Amino acid sequence: MNKEKITVEVVKGVEGVSVYFNGHRVCGSKPWGGGKVILSQLVDKSNFEQAIGMKKLDFVGKILNVEKARLKKKIM
Repeated sequence: MNKEKITVEVVKGVEGVSVYFNGHRVCGSKPWGGGKVILSQLVDKSNFEQAIGMKKLDFVGKILNVEKARLKKKIM
């Protein structure tokens, strides 16, 4: 059984939110001058690969939508 993990992070910078997989930015603007990690999650590599097997942008979009909803609740 494969127990490898992948780190998924959502980073909030001055220009918006970006998503990183194992330290590599895959979408969103670069957090120039630094940013704050607002979500960091370890996921099973096999689950990650299944999700990426779907439409890649749908997977990333779901992460961003969940984070936007969480931030909206936090602000209110």
